[in-house]
Amino acid sequence: MLGAKVYYMQYDLGIENTTDSDFNHDKIMDIDRKYIKENGNFEYLVRIYQTGRMLESNTNQGYHPPLHHYISAGVMRFCDLFGADNEFKLEAAEFPAFVYSILILLVIYKITKELEFTDKATLIVMTLAAFNPLMIYLSRLINNDALVTLCTLASILVLIKWYKAPSMKLTVILALIIGAGASTKVSIVVMALPLLVTYLKKMSEEIEDIEFVKKILKYGVVFTVITIPLVFWYPLRNAIKFGQPPFGVAEALPTFAVKQKDFINRWLINDEFFARSLSYNASNVWAYVINSSILFSVGTAFLSNFTLSAMRIMTVAFAIIFIAGMIKFFKENTLYKILVTTFIAWFVSFIFFNISLPYSCTMHSRYIVVLFVLGMIFTGKYYESTEDKNLKKLITVLSVLYSIGTVAIFAKILYLL
Repeated sequence: MLGAKVYYMQYDLGIENTTDSDFNHDKIMDIDRKYIKENGNFEYLVRIYQTGRMLESNTNQGYHPPLHHYISAGVMRFCDLFGADNEFKLEAAEFPAFVYSILILLVIYKITKELEFTDKATLIVMTLAAFNPLMIYLSRLINNDALVTLCTLASILVLIKWYKAPSMKLTVILALIIGAGASTKVSIVVMALPLLVTYLKKMSEEIEDIEFVKKILKYGVVFTVITIPLVFWYPLRNAIKFGQPPFGVAEALPTFAVKQKDFINRWLINDEFFARSLSYNASNVWAYVINSSILFSVGTAFLSNFTLSAMRIMTVAFAIIFIAGMIKFFKENTLYKILVTTFIAWFVSFIFFNISLPYSCTMHSRYIVVLFVLGMIFTGKYYESTEDKNLKKLITVLSVLYSIGTVAIFAKILYLL
């Protein structure tokens, strides 16, 4: 992925479709208005790199908080120390996402350890995480998806640790992680529900211990004092400067408005499940989620029918397994209730996101990477707990075949590049 040119397989760059022959890194760095659209990710990044200041409006990517773009601009500034040219600096803007992706895998591993998974169950989870096409695509984006995913998963890890042994240190760490996520992308506010549920659950368990309750209340105050300014500073800035509704998002181009809004085509099943690739105005949420998790741009036409069909079938199979696991282990202990609450919060948020903004781009799987990871964790839990040897074999075989399918996809991409 790092070997691909910076303008390949990205989202919202703010440039027209390009080829190797007409892409000009120097023009990007000059923010030539004839070449670059207003306030795409390229302009956001380069504006910070050149001036240290954020965009002057909230259109396009301007409604997003700037933390990730500041980090990437910092990498570009670091490249200046070695006399790097514009091409090298723009390509280096992918490097932060590469680091985030390594940390994401580490966080997922740590979550399995906190849940006391066996080595074999952990191996299942880590195989699915390392060979998940969606997460591989995230590893080289110049937008903010990878960092907010890292912050969200890290908050889940620290929340589990906090529930097991509350402390001021973990409270501050959790608050800073949520704050960093909110300064990257506002979607992390979805974690408010699992955070609140966990907090109240912990307090209720020791409600008769006055000293413990006082300590928990103090943690709550500290958490609030830290997170409130970090979560609200950018929405308030945009509300004051541009009249943007709090946590509002920019609407997509009319090109992406979904073709059919009826319930069956949007939320059940239609012919898009079997299409070679999806159009700009595709309608079905789940078909788009599946396709975009296999091929980030949902343009899967270059894959063989066998590879595409096999990956689609295995994605659905894993979804069935992890939903069964989630239902089975929901009542096992509070830690799994935290995970299920997190799943529900993100799932409901995604549904309302697509109801309020009926565009094909809002159906993309990059918005719900957290659900994929939770699915991997519950799949590993199911594997660990079941006494059914055939089910264990099925999960093992599916994991291996899914990994092989991912290798086949990226081998094809590498060949085409």
